[in-house]
Amino acid sequence: MHRIRAEILLKRDPANTAAGEQSLQAAIAIAQSQRARSFELRAALSLARLYCAANRRADNVNFPRSDNTFPGGAGPDAMNNDCLICHSAGMVLDQATLSQAGWQGLPDNNS
Repeated sequence: MHRIRAEILLKRDPANTAAGEQSLQAAIAIAQSQRARSFELRAALSLARLYCAANRRADNVNFPRSDNTFPGGAGPDAMNNDCLICHSAGMVLDQATLSQAGWQGLPDNNS
């Protein structure tokens, strides 16, 4: 929501970047606290674009990263290839346990 707010503010008044920057930094902080890597990445990319458009250095934007992976095997390989694209290993481990039917009932976000 903060990222979208920033986009609206910047469309209304492109010269006033302070409020948009604040909203993007809030979006990044909230995404980090919720371990929502995809939302953190989107907000960080928007912040980097804002800096570039304002001729500011974007090298101080921290993009989410994780070197954590699960040990090999059929299940862990699937998590490394699918889940860790958007989520941290901690978030994956903290999720409620689902049966195979429960997982199959979830929407496929990779297609």
